[in-house]
Amino acid sequence: MRLKAAATPSGYDVLTAEPVFLGGVGVVDEVTRAYLKDRFPDYPSPGIKVDTARTRGRRAFARWEVADALAAGTLFLRQGEAGWDVIASTTDGIDLTGLRVEPGRVRGEARTTNINSMFADVLLLDGTPVPGAPRPDGQPGAEYRYATAAGPANDAVHIDVVIPSQAVLRVGLVGGTILALSELRLS
Repeated sequence: MRLKAAATPSGYDVLTAEPVFLGGVGVVDEVTRAYLKDRFPDYPSPGIKVDTARTRGRRAFARWEVADALAAGTLFLRQGEAGWDVIASTTDGIDLTGLRVEPGRVRGEARTTNINSMFADVLLLDGTPVPGAPRPDGQPGAEYRYATAAGPANDAVHIDVVIPSQAVLRVGLVGGTILALSELRLS
């Protein structure tokens, strides 16, 4: 089992990171489906599938993909006292290694090799934009609240946002709907 989530910011450790989704009681595969259903507003469209999770002790990971090879990635899970939790989601072709988490701030660039639009959100734990987010109401004209910290422009998105002690970073791909999501807790 891969222990480090690929293409995450320097210093991010999936083994010790806090969860982005509390799955609670249930088997690991139920939690992976619940996470995808919660994060993809049109689930199961556009053909989102998830493989059976591979477990090793109290850790697990599951590969997910969108139909027609539009996007794919990995969910990382850890079993806590209350059940399985999603620790991180990564997307093939979204690179977060250019981001630095500093005391009270996240800055740098997220990059993609995917042809679809990339968006980035830095959120409080309750899902609302961090105070001082450049677009707290989202991307103008978007159906969903995209780009509260950055926006879809091209293959790179610059992020420079003040964060509290705990925040969530979501970087995804959009092509008519949410096609992919990389998500991790910043602390």
